[in-house]
Amino acid sequence: MTNDDKEKGKPDKGFTLTVNGRERIVTEKKQSYRDIAKLAYPDANFDQFLYTITYFKGEGGHEGDLVEGEKINVQDGMVFNVRRSDKS
Repeated sequence: MTNDDKEKGKPDKGFTLTVNGRERIVTEKKQSYRDIAKLAYPDANFDQFLYTITYFKGEGGHEGDLVEGEKINVQDGMVFNVRRSDKS
């Protein structure tokens, strides 16, 4: 980490992700479906809504979907798109 990173308030250990077009920093490499949904929707309500999560720029250039119950190893530069829809 450079001094510039420290001055910008980035944690010593962290991963910079783009979630719905916004930069987010997480400190844990392993993130769950619910963790990512909450980055997009801090008020996430898993009883009322379904969240569709797609990602790209994963480890080894992988891309795909993240579903309830899954976890993923994140890396700097990963991009997540999260959509919310009613369960009805």
